[in-house]
Order: sequence, then structure tokens, then C-alpha cells
Amino acid sequence: MSRYYAIYRKRDDALLACGTPEQCSKMMGYASLRPFEDICRRSRAGTLSEYELYVEDVDDLAEYREGFLQVDGFDPFQPIHSRGVVS
Repeated sequence: MSRYYAIYRKRDDALLACGTPEQCSKMMGYASLRPFEDICRRSRAGTLSEYELYVEDVDDLAEYREGFLQVDGFDPFQPIHSRGVVS
């Protein structure tokens, strides 16, 4: 089982990153997982003020991605910025 994360900026609800921890770290511009792990820890403690973090347990990440694309037409595995998808 994998965990799928989605991180939103609270002030404007912009989706900053989504996917596995490694993908989220990369999308947010972190060089390692440590800052992402800190965001997760602060979210669980209730002290995270600038981001909202959503976590979902997924049995098959590829199957989840395929279902997500069919519903929204949005690829959660592409790097995302507040101005749109970066190609």
C-alpha cells in the first residue's frame, strides 16, 4: 500500500504538489525528503499554518492515477505550479 499526498496553499487553495513523498518533495523544490517530512509532522501536530495536507492510502498507485485521469482529466503526477501545469 502506498500513500498519496496533496499539498495546498491555504491563502489561495493552489495545489502545490501531489503524489508520493518523493514526487511532492521534488515538486516543491526540496533537495531531500526532510522538509516534506517536517510538513507532514507539523500537519499531524496541528501547527501547520501555510499549507493544507491531504493523505490517502492507495493500494495500486497506477490504478489510482488512471481513475483520477478519467474523472478529472488532471494528471497528479505532473509538476504543478499555481499558474498551471509545467510541461
